[in-house]
Amino acid sequence: MFTTFFLGIASQFGFGINLVSLLDVYDIRSEYKDEVGEAGRAFAYAVPYFGIVSAFMVGYGIIKRLILFALAGTFGLLYIFGTTGQKSTLFSLILLTGVIFLYRLNPHKMGQNFVISMTAFVGLIYLYDILSGHILASSLFVRRLILTPGLLTTYYMDFFWVNPPAQLAHSFLSSFLDYPYDLRPAFLIGREYFNTPTMSANANIFADAYANFRGWGIVIFSSLLGGLLAFIDGYSRRLATPVITVTGLALPAFALTNTALFTTLLTHGLLFGVVLTYLYASSEQYRSQEDHVEEPNL
Repeated sequence: MFTTFFLGIASQFGFGINLVSLLDVYDIRSEYKDEVGEAGRAFAYAVPYFGIVSAFMVGYGIIKRLILFALAGTFGLLYIFGTTGQKSTLFSLILLTGVIFLYRLNPHKMGQNFVISMTAFVGLIYLYDILSGHILASSLFVRRLILTPGLLTTYYMDFFWVNPPAQLAHSFLSSFLDYPYDLRPAFLIGREYFNTPTMSANANIFADAYANFRGWGIVIFSSLLGGLLAFIDGYSRRLATPVITVTGLALPAFALTNTALFTTLLTHGLLFGVVLTYLYASSEQYRSQEDHVEEPNL
């Protein structure tokens, strides 16, 4: 699967890794949008799906101590970063190793230790900025990852509190409902609050839920996500090392902090990640059952 995805994507975007500075990623993103627009929708799905497979291989390789798997997955993530300019694929290497470390430290207090670690991480970032005399680190890791999603959520709620909700009329319900605006919600917020109609101020699942159905949207979208998470939890419990599931879902789960639920499910590959990890969990359970089958007495 890894090889198939890579060869297909590389046939369009080239085989080399174009590692650029974090300050130059926006130029790469602009080029990628133009190229993927010419290449077609299939490549728009293939790239994030390839990222999910690569992240899964990194996690699986680390946990199972299969170095070649981890290196191949790392290559895949670096290739996507160089091709698309998406910082999330680069930072996912830190996220994956951090999650695995916290699981091995204490699987029963993984959530608590994650919050403590993130708090300490933010503190270290600000300390680094003070010592270095600039704000690049906090801009990348704090402002963009933590503060901006919260700010945009406020803007979405402020706008759609007094204006008609979108009701997914800009999406798959467009055949049944009339969309009341000339721009999609993300660009609408970009124009209304940043005076830049070409700016896509995409926000998280809750902002998008409120934009579509206000308070009921948050209830409905949260329930849908909760049901999916319950399903994931169910098959993850079959694994001797459940954290492997996390490695296959890290990238699309992270996308929920900046993207709508249905966009994350399809375009960013959350459903693909669920299928991938479900098949892995089922195969591991089958192998475990095979190992416990006793030889018949002769």
